[in-house]
Amino acid sequence: MADPGNVALAIYDLHGRLVRQFDLGSLPAGRFPVEWDLIGQSGVAATPGVYFCRLTVGKESRTRKIVLAR
Repeated sequence: MADPGNVALAIYDLHGRLVRQFDLGSLPAGRFPVEWDLIGQSGVAATPGVYFCRLTVGKESRTRKIVLAR
C-alpha cells in the first residue's frame, strides 16, 4: 500500500458490525497517526473486546485484529 490514494479506516466488532469509520481523504504514501476516542458512530462508547481494523487505500485493503482492554 505504498501508492498515494483515497484512504479510509473502518473499525468492526466481532459480529462484523461497523463501529467507527474514518474517511481520511487523499493522502501521499507514508505513515499517518489516527486517534480513536473509543466512541462509535452512534455516540456510544466501545466496550472492551476484540475489534477488526480495515485500512483501505484506493481499491486495496488490509485488515488487522486489535484488542481493546480497559
